[in-house]
Amino acid sequence: MEPLVVVFPIIVLVAIATTLAFVSAARRRRAKNADVTLELGGADADDLPEVRSCPVCLHEYAPRNVFCVIDGAELIDGPPSSALPPGAICPTCRRGFPPGANFCPDDADELVPVGFHVATAGPLTPPVGKICPHCGDRHATLHTFCGKDGSRLVTVN
Repeated sequence: MEPLVVVFPIIVLVAIATTLAFVSAARRRRAKNADVTLELGGADADDLPEVRSCPVCLHEYAPRNVFCVIDGAELIDGPPSSALPPGAICPTCRRGFPPGANFCPDDADELVPVGFHVATAGPLTPPVGKICPHCGDRHATLHTFCGKDGSRLVTVN
C-alpha cells in the first residue's frame, strides 16, 4: 500500500477533528454570552436601547456594552443627561463611582472628580493592547475595564 494513501485519510481526520473543536468552542462561547444576556434581563437585540451612557464620565457606548471601559461603572440606558453631574474616580484603582460617593470601598481612598483625574493622571505609556482576563475580548490601550463584564483589563505581552 502506498504511504500517501495511508497518510491522507489521517490528515483529513485530524482536519475534521480540529474544525469540530473550533465549532464546539464557538458554540460554548455563544451559549455563555446568551447566559450573560439572560442574566441581564433577557434582552434581545430589538429590546436594547439605542445608546447607553456612563453615569460617571458621561461617555456614550453601543447598546451591547454593560460597563464603561474607562472607569468600570455600570452603564445606564439612554444618552447622558446634561443635568446629571459627572461622578468621581478612585485615584488608586481608577474605578468610577456615581455622583455622591466620597470614598472607594476597595481602597478607602478619597474619590476625585472625573475632570480632575483626567487632567492630572498624565499620559499613559502606550502598551501593545489590552485583553479581558474573564471573557478574552481585546480592547484599546486606553481602556481600563471590559465593557462586557466590568473586569479590569490586562496588558497583552
